[in-house]
Amino acid sequence: GKLVYSEGLLVGYRGYDRSGTDPLFGFGHGLGYTQWEYESIEAAATSIGSGDDLDLLVKLRNRGARAGREVVQVYLEGPDDDPSRPVRILAGFANVAAEPGAQVTARLSVPSRAFARYDEGLGRWDAEPGAYTIRAGRSSRDLRVSVEVVMR
Repeated sequence: GKLVYSEGLLVGYRGYDRSGTDPLFGFGHGLGYTQWEYESIEAAATSIGSGDDLDLLVKLRNRGARAGREVVQVYLEGPDDDPSRPVRILAGFANVAAEPGAQVTARLSVPSRAFARYDEGLGRWDAEPGAYTIRAGRSSRDLRVSVEVVMR
């Protein structure tokens, strides 16, 4: 048999983002017993080459009255607004835990492949030069901090 995938890249949260549709729960949505404040996101470099991975630090604080765990999600937005491409893609995630009032740092690495797309004409993966926005938050619809990185 033959299985044909015809929906392309705009499936699930990617399709909702592109069409501007608000789902009841964003991709990655979860529940917990505490509240989290995302304080900052820091990139190890402001400019990277096409084969470079990018290390990130996301600082957040448990503002609730209970200890808690959080899955920090990082999404990548490309330099163009090609309607056939997703607005943003999940580029990484990390699990953290903290006591009430404590600050914690999530350490993540965005692989170089996350910046690239497959170019059928060239027959290889290629990263488009330009400014990329990296956003971190609780889900695809709850992104709280961002940083910009330039692909050379």
